[in-house]
Amino acid sequence: MRTSDAFLPLVQRPRREIADLSASGLRALAILEGAGEPPAGHIIANRFLVSSASMTSLLDTLETRGLVERQPHPTDRRKVLIQQTDQAREIVDRMLPAAHL
Repeated sequence: MRTSDAFLPLVQRPRREIADLSASGLRALAILEGAGEPPAGHIIANRFLVSSASMTSLLDTLETRGLVERQPHPTDRRKVLIQQTDQAREIVDRMLPAAHL
């Protein structure tokens, strides 16, 4: 326990210094970065292995912070596509090298 308590802040420090994001928030942005095109929320949830309701809460937080935008699907009115903002792209570009240390 003491080792994990000492190690965890070291692992989390780069993420916190670059952007005050949770690990889940950064992971969602990385998924969006690698998607190639804006996916629907349920696609992100499937990649996270969480429910759509849990993903909605995370996306609400990211949207409030200006990191993602929801857009209507062009052909299916029931779906909403999730697109990252330029600010989110900058965070991911800065964070990925730190995550691979």
